[in-house]
Amino acid sequence: MCGISGFIDLNLNPLDADSVIRDMTLSLEHRGPDGGEILVHSNDSSVLAFGHRRLSIIDLSNLGAQPMTCSDNSHIIVFNGEIYNFKDIQGVLVKKGYSFKSNSDTEVILNSFKEWGINCVNHFIGMFSFAIYSKSTNQLFLCRDRLGVKPFFIYKNESLFMFSSEVKAFLKNPKFSKEIEQSAVVDYIQNGFVSSNKSIYKNVEVLRPGYWRIINLDSLSFNDFCYWNIDEQKGFSVKITQDERIEDQLERLMISAFSFRMIADVPIGVFLSGGIDSSLLTGILSKSGKFDLSTFTVGFENINFDESKYAKDVSLHFGTNHITKICNMNNIKELFLESSKVFDEPFGDSSSIPTMLVSRMASEVSKVVLSADGGDELFFGYPHYKLINKWLKFVFAMPFSLRCKISKIIRMFFSNYKYSKIGSFLLVLSDILNSKNVSDLSLALQSPFSELNLGDTLSLDFINDIDTYAIEYTVNLLREIQIFDISNFLQNDILVKVDRASMYYSLECREPFLDHRLVEFALQLNSDFNLHGNNQKIVLKNILKKYMPNYDFNRPKRGFDSPIRKWMTSDLREQFDFYLSDTCLSKTNVFNIREVERLKSLFLKNYSIRGLDRRLWFILNYQHWHQRWIS
Repeated sequence: MCGISGFIDLNLNPLDADSVIRDMTLSLEHRGPDGGEILVHSNDSSVLAFGHRRLSIIDLSNLGAQPMTCSDNSHIIVFNGEIYNFKDIQGVLVKKGYSFKSNSDTEVILNSFKEWGINCVNHFIGMFSFAIYSKSTNQLFLCRDRLGVKPFFIYKNESLFMFSSEVKAFLKNPKFSKEIEQSAVVDYIQNGFVSSNKSIYKNVEVLRPGYWRIINLDSLSFNDFCYWNIDEQKGFSVKITQDERIEDQLERLMISAFSFRMIADVPIGVFLSGGIDSSLLTGILSKSGKFDLSTFTVGFENINFDESKYAKDVSLHFGTNHITKICNMNNIKELFLESSKVFDEPFGDSSSIPTMLVSRMASEVSKVVLSADGGDELFFGYPHYKLINKWLKFVFAMPFSLRCKISKIIRMFFSNYKYSKIGSFLLVLSDILNSKNVSDLSLALQSPFSELNLGDTLSLDFINDIDTYAIEYTVNLLREIQIFDISNFLQNDILVKVDRASMYYSLECREPFLDHRLVEFALQLNSDFNLHGNNQKIVLKNILKKYMPNYDFNRPKRGFDSPIRKWMTSDLREQFDFYLSDTCLSKTNVFNIREVERLKSLFLKNYSIRGLDRRLWFILNYQHWHQRWIS
């Protein structure tokens, strides 16, 4: 696990390139404190620079250092991630005549590319973002893993192309302009994160998961190639068979996926929440008898949000070395102030605070942890899946014109009551009825802002940048929402949160539920396997019963929520008052100051309005980010 950076510049000399790439790479030191190297290659038309920060996980020797050049000097690579089946691939390549100087997966990628070209990625099981330069073609090949576990940012203007694991590296290049992309700001306010492969900065994008980008160094022209697509099931290879029970096939895939992610030359632990997904992960690894597990849990002083007791029960059952940290007032303030440094872009997921805390705690014991993210998306674990399955599928059976009429009537009679509990609820219902596609529906169900409230909260300059997505409904609404959640919420919120929070403390986090074989299998299951009435994740529960028969499957799902109302009224009250003051709000020029003042007043008077605390939390975090990176 590492941090990578690099650029192609058509108007820079090699000596200047050396200084720039050093600064860019040094900004990623937290991702790789065990070493850092750069490499600058130039020709008549351009300068190519590579930078790498190393967190030593596999092959701790210097033979695994990067940037890495192959034995015949024809290719250069920088790589962030892990290829878990690299030993198997190495065996195949050895039979084809390849030799290896190291025991690293980096060299396996390099030789795989030489052997199979861009089809090499079809052999990989892992999480990865890498860049390979081919001297013979004078092309740069960028690739990102299928589910987007590892980040890959790209910047391009007429004469400069850059890539990096984090945006902060771009800020170290003097040619980079910190110009804000207004549509991304609106996107953040709606979601609490920047989505759709965008960035908060203009000319910066995210390389899409499951894609190659091939760049010509002479002109910076490029082509994108999709090798795996969750929407179209392109590149899928795993199939369900009829001669074996679904649970048995899934369990076998899980055992393989989970065991692969225990490959390392350093200690490994597990993030254990006590929920079904992390309990199953812990159970399968513990029962194998091959691993001595440490498990890590974060809890809260507020018992309404604390689930650490459930994690402790699981750890006792499986006999893990369990460590719990309670998130207290001092932690909250310290981590909030640090959070804008961790996340280069505004980020409103309040669970980022406890994720930072548990990552810091785990990094004192392990260099690698496993996390159970993805289980809710793959096996229909979120509450809105029940809502869709029980009620909304009937709502969307109505003609769109009729839904629009009902929505219009609701807004006509209740728009003046948007600050009341019933009014805010009905405006959400209006948005649901008025939604044209899965993006609209997802925002209506999960955003703290209704469409009407969003327009009130933003300044006039931003209102025209509210996006819509051209994804039409299909006959399978539940499946469409599942795919959208994986492609949007999981990739742009959950995985961003876990990657930045863990890597800030030099901790590698692996996502075994996002093994592409497991994902491909799960997406072939009919929803009835996982969702019936109020019962969710049915197939996972059936497997977990084998490992922990006394698990309490009836306790309500809480998720990884945080007590943000208490934080903003006590622990972070000073920051709340400062960043949401008229003075600070006027500096960013994003929000309608009068509307924010109204929301603050209602909040401090303890009004019970849907999403009020999250609206203010999103605004607070944007203001905090802007103060650090832009002001």
